[in-house]
Amino acid sequence: MSLLILDTDHASLFLKGNALICDRVFQTDPENLAISVITAEEICQGWLSEINKHSQAAQSSRLLLAYSEFEKALDFF
Repeated sequence: MSLLILDTDHASLFLKGNALICDRVFQTDPENLAISVITAEEICQGWLSEINKHSQAAQSSRLLLAYSEFEKALDFF
């Protein structure tokens, strides 16, 4: 089987639990699955931006969600 490289959109959909993307990823041997460092950077920057935005606004429930999603992304990487 060939290498499956997830771009930022597909990696984000996977992290959100999109059924179609998740099925494809779970059917792929982990040895044949990859993301680029650019995808990792874009996803991290997105969650860090959310964390920064909500920490300044003191929106604790949204801040906790942003940290939780950032942690999930790091676990994925």
